[in-house]
Amino acid sequence: MRFKNYINENYKKALNIGEPETGGKYSDDSVARRIKEIEAGIKDANKLPDDEHKEGIIADLEDKLDKWQNVDQETEAPKSAAPPEGEEEDETGEEEAAKEEEEAAKEEEDKEKDREDKEIEKDDKAAERDEKREKEREKKDKEREKMREKSQKKESIMKFKDYLINEKLSTGDKVKVINKDDEYYGKKGVVHKVSKGSQTVKLDGIGKQNIVSFNDDELKKL
Repeated sequence: MRFKNYINENYKKALNIGEPETGGKYSDDSVARRIKEIEAGIKDANKLPDDEHKEGIIADLEDKLDKWQNVDQETEAPKSAAPPEGEEEDETGEEEAAKEEEEAAKEEEDKEKDREDKEIEKDDKAAERDEKREKEREKKDKEREKMREKSQKKESIMKFKDYLINEKLSTGDKVKVINKDDEYYGKKGVVHKVSKGSQTVKLDGIGKQNIVSFNDDELKKL
């Protein structure tokens, strides 16, 4: 049934094609399209069941085909002229197809723009997240720096207290280096010479150059 309907549509379409106008001039493409459609209609009309109408249909199509095969093909017919029967419907179909194609292209363009916007939004969020993490790191670094400064200040105060409670050093007193930043930290020795605010100490076990000067707060009396 579907095949029969398909045949009917083809030969009916060919029947709806108008004959060329007298004096009309058509382009090669326009003529070739009509000839192709009429030939397809004749071919399908031959497949119709034999009845009193079949021969008439085929004769009409063949006559129309002959006229289109001999039409003047120099130029398109004037635009002001009415289109042949059936052609207006074809042109409308082409316009609708072009419109659908344009709408599909615009839809794809909109989808692409949406994808780009989402990528930009994603990048913005990533940048915002990185900036937030950087600020958190800076905050932690500042907190650690404050803690370090507080610890150093506390250590200095303790050293000063030790200095205050130490007895006044004299030549011959046994002492120990208590400055952790000094290369001789932990070394022991004997006060060699006493000066104002500093002491010269003869350290044990460091070789011949064993007399070193220290500030009062760097030594602790043993």
